[in-house]
Amino acid sequence: MASTRLKVGAGAASLVLSLAAGLVVHFEGYIPHTYADPVGIPTICYGHTGSDVNPGTVATQEECQRLLEGDLAVAYAAV
Repeated sequence: MASTRLKVGAGAASLVLSLAAGLVVHFEGYIPHTYADPVGIPTICYGHTGSDVNPGTVATQEECQRLLEGDLAVAYAAV
């Protein structure tokens, strides 16, 4: 029984993260190089910010996907 609950919980989490990723990609857009967001914060990929974002950085699609997944995991854990 507990095993089934864990599987359902994991499936639900996966679904939520997939839906969230679709929304983020739609509203943030894909920009694979560093840019300043509307308030001047260095940003890259799908709206990723942080100390790892430096001027002149260019990221691959795979790197951007990893950043997005990491950002969503942090947000999901906070909720």
